[in-house]
Amino acid sequence: MIVRRKFEQAVRLSNEIIDKSTKQYKKIRRDALKGYLENCALRDSERNKLSEECRKLDIELSNIDKMKLSLEPDEDLDLD
Repeated sequence: MIVRRKFEQAVRLSNEIIDKSTKQYKKIRRDALKGYLENCALRDSERNKLSEECRKLDIELSNIDKMKLSLEPDEDLDLD
């Protein structure tokens, strides 16, 4: 739906995903929200609510990526 620029439908479908803790869900939801916010007319209250959710998802995804990087072994480190 996101690729087809059907953001409203993508947001609605993302609500049906059961496991909302996965990185994949967070990326899908964030991308759907960004497209929705940029392309759809919304009430200010709804726009503020969804903007805040999108901001939180960005932070969560950034933290996941930072944690992943810190867990990856250093290629320059000689483990022999």
